[in-house]
Amino acid sequence: MVPTATGCPLGMAAISGGTFVVGATSASVTLKPFCLDVHEVTIAEYGPCVDAGACAAPSEHIEKDPNHQWQHFCNWGAPGRSWQPVNCVDWFRADAYCTFVHRRLPTAEEFEWAARNGDAGDEHPWGAGPVEGKVTNACGSECVQNAATLGLSWLSAYPEDDGWPETAPVGSFRAGDDRWGVHDLVGNMSEWTATEDAGRRVLMGGNWSTYGHEWLNAHARDPQAPSENNSAYGFRCAL
Repeated sequence: MVPTATGCPLGMAAISGGTFVVGATSASVTLKPFCLDVHEVTIAEYGPCVDAGACAAPSEHIEKDPNHQWQHFCNWGAPGRSWQPVNCVDWFRADAYCTFVHRRLPTAEEFEWAARNGDAGDEHPWGAGPVEGKVTNACGSECVQNAATLGLSWLSAYPEDDGWPETAPVGSFRAGDDRWGVHDLVGNMSEWTATEDAGRRVLMGGNWSTYGHEWLNAHARDPQAPSENNSAYGFRCAL
């Protein structure tokens, strides 16, 4: 790992510490400074972990299989998606990858702090502005139309076309970055964290198929079984 002037490895942002009230619990938490991946882990980055035998491969993209329809949205094995986020991974794969690169999964509190711009306490990484297609990759009109081709009926988070009917290459929505330049903290992928909740692991951030605004904010938590494997689930690492 090559450190930068901030003390974090290249590709990671130095997030300052502080104390805040966690939105999901109303509990006060104090965080030490930490490093956070600037973008979600990509297909290209995950591959070497599989090659080394340290990570299990994600579920593979299946183009048109009515019995595995959700796998149509998986990026692993799909051409031209090297810089798309790795998805279709459960918590165990995410944890194994971060261990492989000598990092760890962020806690839900760290994720929320970064997405709220620290002590600014913003509702979204981009501040007070609305949820719209220029700041995040959620389910816009393009997503609804894409789902319809597969016989699925989805709702949209906003009326416009955000340009990406499924996942987007990491960092495609720079207008939605947080104050430290971290990309896609809301939208693109719901991201696994280290935080446990009654035997489940907490996902943060909403994703490319999300339409409900209550999930497209800095503090919404989605606890799921760690074995859950979903085309909307990805991750990034912390240090």
